[in-house]
Amino acid sequence: MELSLSDGTLLKLQRRGAEWFIGGNLKADRRRVEALLSLFSTLEAERTVDSAPSSWACYGLNSPRRLHLRRGKVSLPTVFLGDKAPAGESVYLRVEGRPELFLVSSEKRSALGLSLWDWRDKRIVPFRTERAESLAWGQGGSAHGGELRRGKDGLWWLFLPAPFPAGESGVESFLSALSTLEALSEVEAASSQRIMKGAKAEGSGWVRVSLEGEELPLEVKLFKRGGESWAYSPRSGLFGKIDPARWEELVPSPDSLRELRPFLFDLSRIGRIDYGEGGRTIRIEREGDGQWKTTSRDSAHSGASVSEARVSALLDSLSTMRARAGWSEGEKRGSVPLEPLGNLNLSERETGLVRRYQILRLSREGVVVKDLSRSLFFLLDPREGRTLEGESLFGLVEGETRSGGGG
Repeated sequence: MELSLSDGTLLKLQRRGAEWFIGGNLKADRRRVEALLSLFSTLEAERTVDSAPSSWACYGLNSPRRLHLRRGKVSLPTVFLGDKAPAGESVYLRVEGRPELFLVSSEKRSALGLSLWDWRDKRIVPFRTERAESLAWGQGGSAHGGELRRGKDGLWWLFLPAPFPAGESGVESFLSALSTLEALSEVEAASSQRIMKGAKAEGSGWVRVSLEGEELPLEVKLFKRGGESWAYSPRSGLFGKIDPARWEELVPSPDSLRELRPFLFDLSRIGRIDYGEGGRTIRIEREGDGQWKTTSRDSAHSGASVSEARVSALLDSLSTMRARAGWSEGEKRGSVPLEPLGNLNLSERETGLVRRYQILRLSREGVVVKDLSRSLFFLLDPREGRTLEGESLFGLVEGETRSGGGG
């Protein structure tokens, strides 16, 4: 494809696979190119002004904007667009090899009056987010601020340095912010050196993303000074001004990416709940008829029915529970001791898989859930913590027994 720029020069674009390139390896804005092709693929004349005008000059067609398309070895006629017509929103057009003068909508001409910058892909590091395998980032002179790695099961983990699960939505937002980061304007080489030197005093950062099938990671260097922000890609060489609001999205706090849901699995598959505290134990189990019943060391409660509504409410509460803090066993959390309260086991009906948790109390801060299989700790809000205290769990049975006896 060849088309006119706003300064009258011709721009050459070539498609390789699904991408378009300017000249050799400068990537073009694919969305803009596809929009142009769509616009001209439905090119229709509003009317024919003259079947064979004696001169093109009075219609602005002596130095027109032009578009030439080539598909394989087939070269299509060049389209020339001239001045705007005196009345209406139309422009003059002629087609190479034809004598007629046509009128077409003015948006066709506007699409060919752009600058080279308009046609460039302004994304700093374009990539497909599903190919990302790891992310690392930091601010200032820090060699390491945070790191994310994707496991073989597709789940993301933070390394702080001990591993901790990352929230899916947080990681997706991070990847989206990086892959869609666009330069608002390009910075010339001389200015970029001044920006990098000045930013050392106010702020700088970096992000690296490793992609599946690529040996070297993509890197973005970030700079801010005086309320403005810039990004630079060593691979593409693009140094551009960016929206300052994007800074926090690109160098997030690692804590903001933690997965703080203690019970991260399909709770609808649970068929048995076991809880023990002190000398008391309780088991709530779904029978073959779908009814929930209990067994415990207290014979008065053995075999007592529990309403579906009560168990569903408990499982719903667990599925939406979100901690206000989380840490792994390998992280330092001070010397405040954890007081054991009880043990909670959740068993799946079909697989028999048992997920084991310990319920603890952290001084006056509240209830802590420890995921024993992953050695992870979750500090709950006081309101949600009460759901996992013995009085509430034993109350599932005791409340039913009392209400049944009173009936």
